[in-house]
Amino acid sequence: MRVAVVGAGFSGLMFAMALARADANVDLYEEHERVGFPEHCTGLVSLATVRLIGRPAERSRLADYEGFIISGPRHAVRLRTSEPVIKLDRVRLEQEMLDEAVREGVRYRPGAKVRVTPEGDGVA
Repeated sequence: MRVAVVGAGFSGLMFAMALARADANVDLYEEHERVGFPEHCTGLVSLATVRLIGRPAERSRLADYEGFIISGPRHAVRLRTSEPVIKLDRVRLEQEMLDEAVREGVRYRPGAKVRVTPEGDGVA
C-alpha cells in the first residue's frame, strides 16, 4: 500500500513511522525545509507519551517536573502531578523522529506543499 502523509510534525511523524512498520510505502511531505520549525509547542508531555515515542523522546529529554506553579499578580497555586511531566526539546525530538522514520523506509519530501484537487489528489 502506498500512503502520503502530509505534515512532518509530531503526529505526522508518528503516523508515518507506524505505517512504515506495517509495511506501507510512505511518502512524508513537509512544507518547511526543516522539521521542528517554526517552534510552536512547549514540549511538555506525559511519561506515557515518552514511553510511546521511545528512543527519540529519551534522546530529546531536557527535564522532569513534579508539578507546576501558576502565578498571577496576587496569588500563586502549586500543582503537583502523580507522574512526572517531561520537557522535551521539540526541535531535536522531531529531527530524531524523522531520522528514525527514514531508517524505517519513509521517504521525506521537504519544501513540498500538498493540495487536493477536485479530480483527485495531487502534489504541487
